Amino acid sequence: MQPSSPEGYPDLQSTYQYGDDEYGGNKIPSSVAFWFTDSLVVERNAFRSLGGNGPALEAGSRHARISGNTMADISGNGLHIGNITANPDDRRERVEDVTVDNNSVPRIGQDYHGASGIFVGYVAETRILNNEISEVPYTGISVGWGWGRASIMKNNEVAFNHSHNHMNALVNGGGVYTLGAQPGTRIHHNDVRDQAHEYGGLYPDQGSSYLRMDSNVVQGANQWIFMSNGDMNGNTIVGNYSDTRTAVMVGVDCQVDPNHVVSDGQWPSEALDIIAGSGLEMRFREGSHPTGVFSSPRGQAKETRSIPKPESAPFKNAPHGGMWRWVAPARDRNLLGAAMDR
Repeated sequence: MQPSSPEGYPDLQSTYQYGDDEYGGNKIPSSVAFWFTDSLVVERNAFRSLGGNGPALEAGSRHARISGNTMADISGNGLHIGNITANPDDRRERVEDVTVDNNSVPRIGQDYHGASGIFVGYVAETRILNNEISEVPYTGISVGWGWGRASIMKNNEVAFNHSHNHMNALVNGGGVYTLGAQPGTRIHHNDVRDQAHEYGGLYPDQGSSYLRMDSNVVQGANQWIFMSNGDMNGNTIVGNYSDTRTAVMVGVDCQVDPNHVVSDGQWPSEALDIIAGSGLEMRFREGSHPTGVFSSPRGQAKETRSIPKPESAPFKNAPHGGMWRWVAPARDRNLLGAAMDR
């Protein structure tokens, strides 16, 4: 394994490692990965006790939905969406129009502490909604890359998520963390709480520009927001609620008022509504999922049965332009053909 090799494991963040330049190189591999899929659905499965990263949507993934899954006790990132190619030469390599909703992501980063609950790289038109992330050594939800590098990122949405007990091993991350310019991106109605270490519960990092952060609740963080670089432009940070006045907001042409500080736990009804509406929707809560199980000892992934041939695999092939579904049937406790079991 690489950490025991001469190269070691020079961690950058979100399981990417320092490479030939400051933008990163290799990353920890994923247990299940998809490339160049169109209209894929991964729904109501369990990914548990896995070495490496959890499931990944790689280059060329479009119109996908990752919904109602559990990613728990994973060595690296819980869920990995996109990559760190800022501007693919071939448009078909872009990752676009992905919905990640109602996934439960507890106890990830068990071996690679720079892991994020949900990592989202260079993507466009992508939605991260109603997920619950907890007990994470680094960032809860990380969106973007490149520290200011121009890219394809635009029109993303991070909303109605509940991230808590994150940053419990490292510093310099947050509940919702962004990098790079993302025109049209909105981060709203998230409940971020109980952040163990610095910096902000909301953390627009270097180059984060032209995005809107509104109607979020941050409690139990050292700083409710940490926006500290002068290369951030045109951000709108308004209508958020926090139980601390401590904040860093530096930028150019940014609107940072009004926001609201609450004392003695006396949250107004608007903040209570945000808290109540965050996390898993009722139909995805305990007892309603999952139906498939995908697991292996951390760092010792082993295929225990063969992957079915395409004509017999449990994928439902819709007509051209339809939808590919990867949904675990009730009769099969493994994750549809490729099972990594203890």
